[in-house]
Amino acid sequence: PIPMLNGDEYITMQLEQYHNARGIFEVPNEIAYNPEFVDFFNYSANTDWIDAVSQLGMSNEHFFKFSGGGDKTSFYASMNATQQDGTTINEAYKRLSTRINLDYTLSRKIRFSVNFDYTYGYKNGNYSLGRNVRQMAYIKAPNMSIMERDEFGNLTGEFFTPLNSYQGDGISFFNPVAVANQSKNDAQNNTFQNSYVIDYGINKWLRLKETVAFQYENVKNLGFLPHTAIGADWLDNRNNESVENNANNRSISSRTQIILTPIVTSVHSLTGIIMTEVGQRSGQFSRIISSKGPSVIIIDPAVGTHVKSISSGYAERRTFGTLGSINYKYRDKYLVSANLRVDASSSFGRNNRWGLFPSMSVGWRFSKEDWFATWDFLNEGMIKAAYGVAGKEPSDPYSRFGRFINTDPSLYILNPASIPSQVDLVNLKWQTVESYNLGIDLSLINNRLNVQAEVYDKLTSDLLWKNYKIPTSSGFTNLPWNNGGEIRNYGWEFSMRYNFLKRESLDVSVNFNLARNINAYTQFPDNFQTLVGTSIGNGIYPRMAQVGQPVGSFYGFRYLGVYPTSDEAYARNAEGAFKLDANGERIPMTYVSGYQFSGGDAIYEDINHDGVIDLGDVVYLGDSNPRVLGGFGLNAKYKRFGLSAQFIYRTGFDIVNEIALNTEGMHDKNNKSKAVLRRWRNEGDDYPGMLPRAYLDHPANSLGSDRYVEEGDFVRLNTVSASYKFKPTLIRKIGLDDLELGLNLRKIWTLTNYTGQDPEISPNMQDPFWFGRDNGMSPPPKIYSMFLKIRF
Repeated sequence: PIPMLNGDEYITMQLEQYHNARGIFEVPNEIAYNPEFVDFFNYSANTDWIDAVSQLGMSNEHFFKFSGGGDKTSFYASMNATQQDGTTINEAYKRLSTRINLDYTLSRKIRFSVNFDYTYGYKNGNYSLGRNVRQMAYIKAPNMSIMERDEFGNLTGEFFTPLNSYQGDGISFFNPVAVANQSKNDAQNNTFQNSYVIDYGINKWLRLKETVAFQYENVKNLGFLPHTAIGADWLDNRNNESVENNANNRSISSRTQIILTPIVTSVHSLTGIIMTEVGQRSGQFSRIISSKGPSVIIIDPAVGTHVKSISSGYAERRTFGTLGSINYKYRDKYLVSANLRVDASSSFGRNNRWGLFPSMSVGWRFSKEDWFATWDFLNEGMIKAAYGVAGKEPSDPYSRFGRFINTDPSLYILNPASIPSQVDLVNLKWQTVESYNLGIDLSLINNRLNVQAEVYDKLTSDLLWKNYKIPTSSGFTNLPWNNGGEIRNYGWEFSMRYNFLKRESLDVSVNFNLARNINAYTQFPDNFQTLVGTSIGNGIYPRMAQVGQPVGSFYGFRYLGVYPTSDEAYARNAEGAFKLDANGERIPMTYVSGYQFSGGDAIYEDINHDGVIDLGDVVYLGDSNPRVLGGFGLNAKYKRFGLSAQFIYRTGFDIVNEIALNTEGMHDKNNKSKAVLRRWRNEGDDYPGMLPRAYLDHPANSLGSDRYVEEGDFVRLNTVSASYKFKPTLIRKIGLDDLELGLNLRKIWTLTNYTGQDPEISPNMQDPFWFGRDNGMSPPPKIYSMFLKIRF
C-alpha cells in the first residue's frame, strides 16, 4: 500500500492549508493539540488506517473425485470445497461444488446420460457507504483514534464514531475499522442444474441426440449497518439500516441434434448437423430496506423496524434457435464448413424478432501436399480463413414495451389521466458482430515446435445502448434501448511452444504469446453526446469520445510543474515571452473561476495563450489500451519433480493513478500520502519532484492532468507451481496408487515503474468514455498455497 501521512504530519499539512488560504485563522480544536479539548486523546493519535483494515488472507481448497463403471455403466463424482479470506478485514468467500455424471448404454444404438451439479457460495463483505472500507482508509484523518477514549485518556471499549469530526459528518467520514468489524454485507448463492441426454444411433450415418437441461438459482443478500459503526444522530435513517435482497432464477432448455455422416472415406468426408434449441428463462426478486431497528442483534429488516422501501419484480424471456451446418474434407487436405443460424428472442418487438447469422470457414492442410514431402522439418501446416456473423440481444426483455403512468395529479378535471412514460420499441434490432479471420498453424521439428498466428477484423454494428438520452422535445428523456453506431476491433495474435529438451528423465519446454488489438468507433448513433459534461475542476477529467479514436483515450490538462515564485505566474505568448496588456503591464495567469495563480500553485500549459486555464486548454493525454500484451512461461519435468512458471505482460498503455490524485491534492481535509512532504513551502522553492503548496479549497491545484498519468507497463510472475510425485513402490505400501505434493504461487512478483496499486486494469469496451483508472480497490492478493493429491 501507499505510505500515508501520520497524525503529526497530517496536522502540520492542515495548518499550512489554513495559513496559505486564510492568513491568520482560528485553529479548530481537532487539529490544535489542545489538552483542554474534551476529545484531545481522540484527536492526537498516529493511526495507520490502511494497516488497520488490512489482513493476511488465508485460503484452502479440498478436491475429491472418483469414477468407475462396467461394460454398460460409467460414473463420475466430484466435490470441491474452497475458502478464501480477502486482504481487507471481514472479506471472505466460501464455495462448495459437487458434480455427478452417469452414463448408461441401453443397447448398441441408445446411450443415456444424466448430469447433476450443485454449487453453494457464501461471500462476506463490508457495508458500502458511498466509499468502501479501503477507500475510506486512504482519506481518513490519521490523528483520529480507532477506539474511543474519555477525557482522561482511558479506553471506553467503543469505537470512536463522532457525529461530526474535523473532516465532516460521521457517515460521510465513517470509522472504517468500526464498519468492517460491525457491519455486514453478505451474499449467499445456491445453484442447482441437471441435464438429461439421449443419444440414439438410428443407422451408421444418422444419429439423434436430445438434451433437456434445468437450472435453478437462489441468491440472498443481507446487509446491516449498526448505529455503533457510524456517527449519526439517533433519529438518522442510517441507524441500524438493514437491506435484504432475494432473487430466484429458473431456466429450462431443450436441444435437438440430428447428426449426419453420409460420406466418410479416405478421400471424401461429408458431415452435417441440424440443431434446434428452445429456451425459457424466468426470474423474480424482492427487496426491502429498513432502518431504526430495535437492536444491533436483530438484523432482519422485516422485524419491527421503519420500512424505507419495498420493491419486487418478475421477468421471463423465451428464445428459439436453429442451426444448419455442413462440413466437407477432401483427402484431409481441403476443408470447408458452412453454417447458418436463425435465432428469435422475446426481447424484441414484432418487426425484428428474428436474426439470421451465417458463417463459413475454409482450411488448407498444405503439409499433406506432395511438394512438401521433402521438408523434413515440417510435420503439420495449415492455413485457415473464416467469416461469421453473431448477434446479441438486450438484457431486459420488457424494456421494449410502451408504458403508461398516471399523471400527477392523477385526475384531469374529474377523469383519470394517463400519459406515456416509455416508447414502444417495435424496431429494436439485434446487435451484430461481423468478423473475418485468417490464420496459420505449424508443427515443426518432430512436433517439438508449435506455432499459431492469426489476424482478425471485427465490426460490431447496430450497437445496443442502454438508457440512451434523446432530446426532451420528443416528450421523453431517454430510450430504454437504442440501436446505432459501429465499433471496429482488429489486430493479430501469435503464440508458440517449443519443447527444446526431451529426454527419458528430463523434459523442458517454453511458451510465448503476444497480441495486438486496435479498436475505434467508426460512427456514433444520432444525437450522441460526445462530451460527458463540460465542467473542469480538481480531480475531474473531461470525458470525450471521438470517431476514429480508440476506446480508452482520455483528455485533460498538461501539467508543467509548480510556480517557484509569484513573479513567474504570468501569461506568456507562443514564444515564451510575457504577455502585456494595453498599459504595458504583465497579464496574470488565472483560472476560469477568476482565481489568480501565484507562487506554489500548479502550472498548466496555456494551449491558446489567452492567460486563462479553461476547457480550451484540454488536450489528448493518452490511451489505456496496451500496444502489446501476452505472456511467456516454462514447463519442466525431471524424474518425479515438476516445475512450471507463467508470466504475463502488457506494454504501451497509460493509467490515471486516482490514488495519487486523491492523496496528493492538498486542498481538502482528507489524509494524503507521504509524497506531499515534497510540497512547496516558501517563495523561491524549486527542486525536482516538488508538489504544489497546501491550500485549503484551492480551485485548481489538482486538476485532471497528465500529472497523474503514468505508464502502466508491467511484467508479472502470474503463477508458479512446483510438485513432486512419490514412487509407486513406496506409496503402495500404504494403500495408495498416486501421491503428489506441491506448492502453488500466484501474483507474487511484478516488475513495473507504475507507482499505484495495480497496473492490471480491466477494460470496459461497452463504455465509449472508459479509460483506465486505478481507484484503490482491494489490491490483488499474493497467494501462497500447498496442495496434496491422493489417488487410491
